[in-house]
Amino acid sequence: MSRATNVIHTCWKLAAVGLLILQCTQASHGADIAQKESLALFPLAVGSNVATSKVEYVQQYANDLFLLINEGLAETRCYSVVPFDPRVASVDRAMREQQITEKELAQPIDTTIGGAAKAQKLATLIGANLAMIGSVDVYDFNESKGEAELTVTVQLIDVRSGKVSTVAATGKGKGAQGGQTEEVAGVAATYEVAKKLLVDIAANPVEATGIAVAQPSQAKKSRGLIPAMISAIIVGFLIGSG
Repeated sequence: MSRATNVIHTCWKLAAVGLLILQCTQASHGADIAQKESLALFPLAVGSNVATSKVEYVQQYANDLFLLINEGLAETRCYSVVPFDPRVASVDRAMREQQITEKELAQPIDTTIGGAAKAQKLATLIGANLAMIGSVDVYDFNESKGEAELTVTVQLIDVRSGKVSTVAATGKGKGAQGGQTEEVAGVAATYEVAKKLLVDIAANPVEATGIAVAQPSQAKKSRGLIPAMISAIIVGFLIGSG
């Protein structure tokens, strides 16, 4: 990515994670949480509906979403996030003992019935209670408007029961004038999607997972939300331009 895009990248990242932390703090205010649920996070896939010519762009957005979701959920009081690594001892041992195949270890995992079952099996191997898989299902760039749109689906799998819950979000982003309009717009759309997904999952853990990991009390929306986001954006520009 270019320097200009990296600056915008950093700004959106800080703003999105900052917003999540504020929202999650509100949602979990007064909650009685016995322990965090361990969650195995898998890389996001690029859906088959994405045009071949756009796969390179979308793969980068999927990678960014993985990092944002990892960082965002780690900030909550509900989840202990473990990015899946096929090199860990328990997975390596299962492979040597032929409990799993190379095909089952292949990443990323599609958001299908078979994909959910595979994620459940792999999460069990590393001792996680939950697994999360996702995919970028739709990507579109409107050249005349300089606007990108992403639709993303994530699935939360209860490893113990096999129950699958789905959360979906669509985000739009507008690019700046110049030769990198689509890239900038795509980055903005990525962080808009991340914000929606993370806030939904963090603010409603019971509804999202079907597991009573928290009973959040109702809290008024913070009046400091907008200033906090503005501060995050300013800090982002300082870091990105340093």
